[in-house]
Amino acid sequence: MAYDGSDHLRGRDQSRSMYDWRGAPSHDSYSPSRSRTGNGTSDLEGSSTHTDTPSSAPQLQPSMPFFLSKRHLTCGNPIHTGRQTPSWRLNSRTLRTSQAALILCLNIGCDPPDVVKTQPGAVLECWVDPYSMPPSKALDAIGRNLQRQFENLNPRGKYKSYLDPSVDDFKSYMQNLRTRTKEERALVYYNGHGVPKPTSNGEFWVFNRNYTQYIPVSLNDFQEWIEAPSIFVWDCSAAGNILQNYIKFAQPKDEGTRSLYPDGNFPEKYAPLMDCIQLLACGADETLPMAPDLPADVFTSCLTSPIEMALRYFVLQNRLQNPDVTLDMVMRIPGDLKDRRTPLGELHWIFTAVTDTIAWSTFPHDLFRRLFRQDLMTASLFRNFLLAERIMRNYDCTPLSYPALPATHTHPMWNAWDLAVDACLAQLPHILRSIPASLDPPMSSENPTAGTAPISPPPTFDYTPSTFFAEHLTAFEVWLSRGGSAATTEGPRSRLRKSSSHETSNGPIRASDSSPSLVPRRPPDQLPILLQVLLSQAHRLRALILLSQFVDLGPWAVHLALEIGIFPYVQRLLQSPAPDVKPVLIFIWARIFAIDQSCQRDILRENGYEYFAKILAPQNASSLIIPNASEHRAMCAYILSVVARDHTEGQDKLFAFGVFDSCLHRLDDDDFLLRQWGALCIAQLWDAKDDIKAYGMEHSTHDKLMEMLHDVSPEVRAAAMYALGIFLGASGSSSDTRKGGGGTGGLLPFELRDQFRVEVAVGTRAMLAGRDDASPLVRKELLVLLSALVVEWRGWFVIAAWIYWEWDKGNRFASNDRRMDTLTTAADPRAARDFNHIREENRVLLSSFFTILSALFDLSVDPYPEVATMARIIVDYIMALLVESAFARLPSSTLNQFPRRSSEDETSLASHVGSPRSPSPFPRSRRPSLHVTPLSPGVSPAQYSTSPYRRGSLQRTDSMVSSSAISGPVTSALHGSENFPPIPVVPEPHLDLMSYVSPWNSNAQLRSLPTPSPPELPHKTPQNPGVALSPSWSSLSPPPSTFAPSTLVFPKKERVRNDNVRPNGPKARRTGFTPVDIFAAFVEEDLERQRARQSPYADEFPAYGRGGDHHRISNPALALGHPESIADILPFRSTFFDSSAEYYSEPQMRQAEVDEPGSESYNEQMFKRRNNERMVTETFQNAREADTLAWDKPVTSINNDMDVSHIIFHPTDTHLLVADDTNIITVWDWARKKRLNVFSNSNPVGTNITSLNFINEELQSMVLVGSADEIVRVYRNYENDRSSMELVTSFRALNDRIKVKRGSGMVLDWQQSNGILLASGDVRIVRVWDAHRELCLQDIPTHAASSVTSLASEADAGELFAVGHADGSLHIFDRRLRSGAVLRSCEGHQSWIQKVHWQSNGNRDLISASVDGTMCIWDVRSSVPTLIMNPQQRGLANLAIHDEANVFATTSAITPTLWRQQTMTVEALPYKYPTNPPPNALSRIVQQTGLHNPPSITYSPGTPALAFHPHEMIVASGSLDGTIRLYGTKLDNKTLSFELPLTLSPMMTDSS
Repeated sequence: MAYDGSDHLRGRDQSRSMYDWRGAPSHDSYSPSRSRTGNGTSDLEGSSTHTDTPSSAPQLQPSMPFFLSKRHLTCGNPIHTGRQTPSWRLNSRTLRTSQAALILCLNIGCDPPDVVKTQPGAVLECWVDPYSMPPSKALDAIGRNLQRQFENLNPRGKYKSYLDPSVDDFKSYMQNLRTRTKEERALVYYNGHGVPKPTSNGEFWVFNRNYTQYIPVSLNDFQEWIEAPSIFVWDCSAAGNILQNYIKFAQPKDEGTRSLYPDGNFPEKYAPLMDCIQLLACGADETLPMAPDLPADVFTSCLTSPIEMALRYFVLQNRLQNPDVTLDMVMRIPGDLKDRRTPLGELHWIFTAVTDTIAWSTFPHDLFRRLFRQDLMTASLFRNFLLAERIMRNYDCTPLSYPALPATHTHPMWNAWDLAVDACLAQLPHILRSIPASLDPPMSSENPTAGTAPISPPPTFDYTPSTFFAEHLTAFEVWLSRGGSAATTEGPRSRLRKSSSHETSNGPIRASDSSPSLVPRRPPDQLPILLQVLLSQAHRLRALILLSQFVDLGPWAVHLALEIGIFPYVQRLLQSPAPDVKPVLIFIWARIFAIDQSCQRDILRENGYEYFAKILAPQNASSLIIPNASEHRAMCAYILSVVARDHTEGQDKLFAFGVFDSCLHRLDDDDFLLRQWGALCIAQLWDAKDDIKAYGMEHSTHDKLMEMLHDVSPEVRAAAMYALGIFLGASGSSSDTRKGGGGTGGLLPFELRDQFRVEVAVGTRAMLAGRDDASPLVRKELLVLLSALVVEWRGWFVIAAWIYWEWDKGNRFASNDRRMDTLTTAADPRAARDFNHIREENRVLLSSFFTILSALFDLSVDPYPEVATMARIIVDYIMALLVESAFARLPSSTLNQFPRRSSEDETSLASHVGSPRSPSPFPRSRRPSLHVTPLSPGVSPAQYSTSPYRRGSLQRTDSMVSSSAISGPVTSALHGSENFPPIPVVPEPHLDLMSYVSPWNSNAQLRSLPTPSPPELPHKTPQNPGVALSPSWSSLSPPPSTFAPSTLVFPKKERVRNDNVRPNGPKARRTGFTPVDIFAAFVEEDLERQRARQSPYADEFPAYGRGGDHHRISNPALALGHPESIADILPFRSTFFDSSAEYYSEPQMRQAEVDEPGSESYNEQMFKRRNNERMVTETFQNAREADTLAWDKPVTSINNDMDVSHIIFHPTDTHLLVADDTNIITVWDWARKKRLNVFSNSNPVGTNITSLNFINEELQSMVLVGSADEIVRVYRNYENDRSSMELVTSFRALNDRIKVKRGSGMVLDWQQSNGILLASGDVRIVRVWDAHRELCLQDIPTHAASSVTSLASEADAGELFAVGHADGSLHIFDRRLRSGAVLRSCEGHQSWIQKVHWQSNGNRDLISASVDGTMCIWDVRSSVPTLIMNPQQRGLANLAIHDEANVFATTSAITPTLWRQQTMTVEALPYKYPTNPPPNALSRIVQQTGLHNPPSITYSPGTPALAFHPHEMIVASGSLDGTIRLYGTKLDNKTLSFELPLTLSPMMTDSS
């Protein structure tokens, strides 16, 4: 997927490997995309406006896409919500093999009766010839050698040999072995070469005490002696009989134990017998090989001395290739198994890598971890078992194991092993000749292998190391660079089955999205080899870099790396001081923590956090000498934040090490990612840590974070808001059970009152900074912060809500001011001492709470659904507390009544309903906060409860679409359409995890309230029944099964019958309490809650917060307390940290998909670009002739079924957007006359859509919509089916709209080249928004007394823009100037300017037209128009100018005298005729309006719609009856770039 805004602004080239140190340093590029031409001066004087029309076709310039970053897809919600149990950690307890019994039943000199040995045959036992010495000495030598060989496998184990034991001794040995090992795993080795074969009924043999008989031992008894857990090695013929009978006896025993404990609560030391591991030399019907060149115990030799056995086998298989190498020379190979620089040590190292690779690529991964990563002894035996299988299968013998393993003797990695052995043995003759005879280890029974008695090679020792690891690292690199990260179809080249737990969900990015049949490609076989290379100093850096590139492929790659056992290696590397491995090691650890945060325990246990804390510290700024050091420090901050999350010990250790100060210092870094994670790390450090919050307060951390609320990066602003929210008591935990609370804690070095003011100040400043932020991500975090503030100071908020309610009910300003004075003075116990000071202080505090509550009401109808839901929950929580409070029992309370608007408000409302461009009749800050939406005509309550247009009652009248937004003529028109469903879709965000939660407990008793009679509206507005009515509390009740005004219910208030405890009984009204008493009780209750925070620290910090007198609630009956009916739903728990952490689980080193040649997105983009270039080339020649031809050729006609207010063509696709006069947008394929989609913009009744724009036309087209309610919304997938269309973002572009008789609503101008959005309307400013930053750059005063009706920017740089006004004034601004001063005030119009257009290819710069029919062409260097025209003598309705052809079109105004027909005129711009403009229009087309009655006004600005295609020679005109007509030019022998079915419609044409 292509990156946009945030990635582009980050300044990082994702196509360059992170470890190409030659790259340029990273930097933030949050700067305007075009630099100034001077120091604050305009470039008007230097521009030439009289350039000739270019003679060559224009070239399409690629533009940066916008609104494509992750925050626009998830809005701070994690994509992977479920936390997986790390699969690389073994679920069961780790078993260690520490004790072993080595049973040798050889009976040298007496062969067993059922075995016939060949002559010559194998005789060596543990590399000792038993016939070269007396039997007793031979047996002892064999036992010593066997014990030494097992010690080589695991030196920490304790091994004891038992030679030819009797049955009683054998039983004693087994019981004592279990006693010594306790619950650990016991190893039992059995060599039965001197006894009969095991029987088919489950017996193997030992001796009697006199060695005169063979005594059978039943496996049933053996299981009771040794128990479990155990590992058994059986080296004897017919060993398969043991495995079969062991399973037969063990299964019933395990089932019997499980039946005794059906609940699974087994004894602590219990282990199932079936969990025991077994290795057997051959099958039940097989005999051990007796080849004279092999030892008699070939199975044991493979398991305990694999290198010697592998070399011997290689020589036997390749005698002709290496005639100079003999078996005797192989047994004298020099070196030490532990020294990888010697031949023997290097071969052992290679052998380990080969066998691990074979096992990992063949066995199931859980079995691999159990056998190869749990215990050193078990791993060594199973590695060597793979060699035994390879060797013994060549001698018709098949080793067995339990658990059963797939065959590996033909694995391709054995060829790599043979190649490495061949390279080593080729040097062996020369090496042995260079070793003096005195140092050559003799071959004897006491020293059978050089591995047991290592020699020190002399200085003349010459050995060339193997290239095995370097070659396999190269193979791994080739896999990475040649499509290793690409997806493939399921099969042998795919990684695992789709049903695997985490395999498909965490595969490569977009692998599963593009096609459900694609799965991640199978990883290379060299991954275990990469692990072994980390042990080598020579290859370590290269191996780490390759490993980092592998884990960058996605979470699935990190899981595989952890399963292979990478964790202990990278953990050990944290102790390395090498500077070259620091960046790559940081990168790997960030990926590990991104998929498994449980590693925090391992980091804390080994003090590994110090490695990252030192790099993050400002004192070590020079310790990371790499170009992108800031990004790696951001990774360190991320790692440390995960270490501190949900871990008190981690918070304490990191704070003691100075991590908090380091993060605070990094908040000023230039890299936005480091600033973001610095703030998030601070948040996790002081989460529920009062001492760290106090330290942060002393160092003004909260002030720094509040400054960051104006940062250029939305992610940084959200991170700062997140940190401040946790500072005020929200929870940063990953667990849903931790709700948070406690405010700023109890250790701040302030008095209680000062701490209270600090918390209120933080909440107020955060609210002022975030409520109008363009990013819904920031607004979401603001609501998390405010939810924490509401919980801590709920009493103040209930007071503010009561005042708001009473204020809204008609108790106007003067009386409320006096009432507020009385309340805020009498409620404070200090009032008697300092009346004036206390009154003013409490007024300021209550004003802050009132302002925050008003902001919550505004956010409850936020255009982004998730933000609105969160705010509605907070507001409903406050209102529920208000309903439960003593305020509801006041004699004058109106909380249980349905208040009505005043007659003045009703009249004002009715007069504005029919005017879509009129502003709401109430100021936004004083409009009633709540309203109920009545049912639409013909809609039942049950249908309404499931309607997508159902909204809660806590709504603002100027921000939400009502349930009847598409009722009336719109609905009927859609029902008449046959090619699309009648109901428009309401686009929702891609990921919305927030659902409404009622503040009432589910077990609250309900009672019915009287049904209010809604006020009647004037009869002339029946088509808008959803206009806001009186406030109600419907949303505060638990949702009933059906929704209707008559079923509104509330929890009962008479639950407590003790009238003396709470004022809820019938005597409550006679107790004589007043609002002042309630106010005092609420304030004291909040104060006691604040004191409760400090109670744990009363002895340790007696001076903190102890200023003033200690009060208790004087009247607990009036306090809020903890109402049983109110649910504990606040504060919210933010998901921003989890969403941000997913950045480190996404690929960062490879190119974005859209830039990757061959990818689907890249091919699609290239296809579009070629088509676009072809279209531009073809239409360029047509544009040069268009100003001389007629424009009356009918192209097509579309019946939109609704009126047409706005039309816009897509530049490269055949898409046509049509907006009606309310909130419905229709998407047409005009070439096929097919309706693609219909959706609602959700602007409220009484407002309409005022602006339509396509953005990102070349890559992923979106629609930007502006409406008269001052809301901007962006949609993706607008042309697809209804289920895939999504709301990308939405925000309020303007505030403080001025009430005018006829306003323009909101007008927008979008600049694709630099992502600048200009917004204005019924305001006195032009607001400049940056789409990259999602931030308001500046407010430029218009210096005009009328509304802004049109905006236009210069085509190239976009620094200059023109503003047209309703009074006919026209101004040109340069936004590069500090104050945005007016550069030109142009005079030429006397009425409403309908259109201002900055011509891109003409000889003049600016064209404007007013509704009186006047059209002016301006040279922007002059305030006087160059040319004045009057294309419509009787008034102008609309103007359109073609961007490439020198033509323009106008439509005549609809007047009370001329209303049945409307004239569209197409004329040539007089650039070619500056002194003699053409006398006549190119075409004049008369169209029917479809009106049945004349309009009441002379003209209606903005209707009907008129638009040119950006490239094609096509003009579209919409009429009031919903008909859209497309016309083109009559070009000789030339056609349109699109193949169109010509469908003529009845019309009158009059060509000039």
